[in-house]
Amino acid sequence: MEADHKKKVSDWMRLVMDRMDMTANQWAKAANTSPTNITRFLKPGSKFIPSTRTLAKLSVVAGTSPPFHGTSEQTASFIAIRDRDGETDKVFLSDRCDVQVFRLGYWTGMGARGINSQCLVVVEPRNRISDCRDGDIILYRSRSVGLMCAEYRNGMLVCYPTDATVMPEEFNELGSGFWAPLDAGVIGEKRLIGKVTRSVLQFS
Repeated sequence: MEADHKKKVSDWMRLVMDRMDMTANQWAKAANTSPTNITRFLKPGSKFIPSTRTLAKLSVVAGTSPPFHGTSEQTASFIAIRDRDGETDKVFLSDRCDVQVFRLGYWTGMGARGINSQCLVVVEPRNRISDCRDGDIILYRSRSVGLMCAEYRNGMLVCYPTDATVMPEEFNELGSGFWAPLDAGVIGEKRLIGKVTRSVLQFS
């Protein structure tokens, strides 16, 4: 870690502890890591460098990330990976801080389009159905299977499953046939999460 980068990370740590009014001990405990990962790093003249995993854990608790720079000089952020219940225990390194990351379950709604079971999806939050545009892939909370993706088309949600012979309950309830397009109003704006900007296949 270069000296300039190290200073930015140490400044970030001190700022977080000051703003959140907590000690290194309290922060480390909340992040499930050792306090020495913070105190050794902040000790003047120390050559100790915390691991990326440690910084990720600290970032989840802090709600912010230290300034990371790649060759393009774009700042990267650690984003909490959430599941259908909003729980998180891992983070995703993103070049954007204005997105959310979710882990999908068995059902995705877009298996035939490459968004497979257990994929991660990076999502730009949306508050209203009217914020969606034709062709957007959106993520929403299904009543029966957790998180689902669908393509928004002219007020309808269209799914592309790999197996169209089995479907979640909400499609059965409408009695409109296997995986028939849903009126976007069916999900309601409270269950809309946002626009999927990319998906990432996870191997573990």
